[in-house]
Amino acid sequence: MDKIKVKVSREPLTLSMGEFEMMKAAGMLRQGSSPEDAARAVYPAYDELV
Repeated sequence: MDKIKVKVSREPLTLSMGEFEMMKAAGMLRQGSSPEDAARAVYPAYDELV
């Protein structure tokens, strides 16, 4: 799995991540974090995209 898709506003946004970021985001999702929080944790500029 190379991507996590997060829906932003009305258009889907795809963030590309490496293996480390992917594992971190997947772990957060398994622990109940929202997709948005997981994206913020691995992509610091996430809020600037919205």
